[in-house]
Amino acid sequence: MSCRGTQRRLEVDHERPASADLEHLSRCPECAAHRGLLRELYAEARASVSEPPTPALLSQVEGQARTALRRAHAPSPLRREILLPLGIALFALPIALAQGWLWLSGLFLLGEAWLPAPFLTGISVFYVATVGLSLGALYASLPFAVAYANRIQPETS
Repeated sequence: MSCRGTQRRLEVDHERPASADLEHLSRCPECAAHRGLLRELYAEARASVSEPPTPALLSQVEGQARTALRRAHAPSPLRREILLPLGIALFALPIALAQGWLWLSGLFLLGEAWLPAPFLTGISVFYVATVGLSLGALYASLPFAVAYANRIQPETS
């Protein structure tokens, strides 16, 4: 049972929901609150047909409507906005590894005659560690960059 379907059926008949909807209402506080709001709205409408709704009720309905609209338009976490940058970043990983292997091979070929092997090994370890940390920081920053882009997108449009 989805919340959206349950809430739509409750809007049609919130007094006598189906058994499946009752079961969903017992587990979902958001849908139970929606049913409570519907009860309040209908009670208010029956009590005062000629009076407008109270400002408190209007602000509560407005707040819930905003929340529902934000949730309806919120992107799912595994959409194109995340998978595309991650795919591009993972494509760069083998290229970075190949470049590192070439640099280290060249370093050993050129420096073997002039530098001792432990020194070359130390430089290699340092190089691999710095490249690994740089790539790790890049990959770790991707979710934050995507979240920031998604956050500012509604503000600019």
